[in-house]
Amino acid sequence: MNANTYRLISSLESAPIGDGDLLGQAFSVHPYQRIFLRGAFAPGVQRAGFSAARGSGKTGLASALALDAIRPAGALHADNVEIIVVASSFQQGRLTFESVLTSLGLLGEADDYRVLDQQNMAMIQHRTTKARLRVAGSDNKRAHGWRFNLALCDEPSQWGPRGESLAAAIRTALGKRKDARALFLGTRPANDDHFPARLLAEKDPAVYAQVHAAGPDDRPMARRTWYKANPGLRYGLPLVSVLEAEARLAKRDPAELASCRSQLLVLN
Repeated sequence: MNANTYRLISSLESAPIGDGDLLGQAFSVHPYQRIFLRGAFAPGVQRAGFSAARGSGKTGLASALALDAIRPAGALHADNVEIIVVASSFQQGRLTFESVLTSLGLLGEADDYRVLDQQNMAMIQHRTTKARLRVAGSDNKRAHGWRFNLALCDEPSQWGPRGESLAAAIRTALGKRKDARALFLGTRPANDDHFPARLLAEKDPAVYAQVHAAGPDDRPMARRTWYKANPGLRYGLPLVSVLEAEARLAKRDPAELASCRSQLLVLN
């Protein structure tokens, strides 16, 4: 899966978005996402972490990557490739699953896939190449049996009590398939001892980390501070009006600043 980054970006941008206000429009890889893809898919990288405020397009990027990997036309595609989406809950992971299904329908390719959609199991598999996308919640107890090529890990800081053991199982699984990668996309945890924070601080050639955060001396209500933690802000991810509302709430009630932290600042 050492796909050329430029080919990967071109491939991602050739497919339609499967949810949200831009439903049906071609996916656009923004500059900060391009930087992440170059680092995450560089030769020798096994684990990559991306940290930014809520609403920065992390789930959308994960959906685009999952779609690319199961489509024969995709840059990440290969026979029998296995992609697993790991989220804080099975229902959260289904957001990517449903987005991919919708995109396949928009492309007119849905009949090329076998779909399994049950209460605690969701899978999409290409009938010919057997490329497969599976969804798992962070409470999954079968992680030690995983053999994936690409793990898309959504909001790992919210994984709960089994998060540490799940992260360890994912690291172990990286050795089961050649060039396997695990991408951890989410907000920065408040506790620096939490495994996503440790990943972002690792100094290892097999790890790539990209952090978008405000510094401790930045003024919380200054717009230029928001842009540090929200790299997608100039592209409408999220809408500036949302951050303005959060800022007004925090000004009226300082007790709310902590709860607004992941949206406004993600302090480094």
